[in-house]
Amino acid sequence: MALNLTRLRTYVMKKLLFATLLLLSGASVFAQTKAERDLETAVRKYNAMRDFAGSLKPSTVTDADITSISNSVEEGLTLLDPIIKTESGQIADVARYFRANYLYQKGFTLGMKGRMTEAFDLLRSIDSDINGFTSSRFPLRYVFEGRNFIIKWENFAPTQAEYNVSMTEFYFGKKDFTNALAYAAKANENSSYLSDYLR
Repeated sequence: MALNLTRLRTYVMKKLLFATLLLLSGASVFAQTKAERDLETAVRKYNAMRDFAGSLKPSTVTDADITSISNSVEEGLTLLDPIIKTESGQIADVARYFRANYLYQKGFTLGMKGRMTEAFDLLRSIDSDINGFTSSRFPLRYVFEGRNFIIKWENFAPTQAEYNVSMTEFYFGKKDFTNALAYAAKANENSSYLSDYLR
């Protein structure tokens, strides 16, 4: 009887071990890659930075606020740039999208603080990224905290339109009316996404 009980235990242990191995091998299929983990971390940091930047006002924004945002941008780009360089397809497009938005937030905040030359130089450097996102490149899909997220054109178009209005203002202030008019035309392409003030 003791021999049969030992065999039964051995049999059950083998089955449990086999089931555990099967479960673990199945879990690895759903595990995130390093690029997916880095993208998720960058998105989490971007959301926190955007919320912080959204709480700032031109009358109260400080140099310390700019430093905080600059540090967040550097942390985000450190995660996103390798994804852009080594990955392709949807994950690379999503990384490019968040990279452009990180830098746009920094440029916008610099402008709010009155650091116009820095803001202009930064915003001009991301023009091909911001205006390179057209409606045909959407939707963008990614996984964040175990859920599927979709970025639609309608989510980004207001930012692009606002960017083009800002560039219109910068060039108009420099009396570069040719570029001011070109950016005004780009902004008007998305006029349905502009507030009355920006229109």
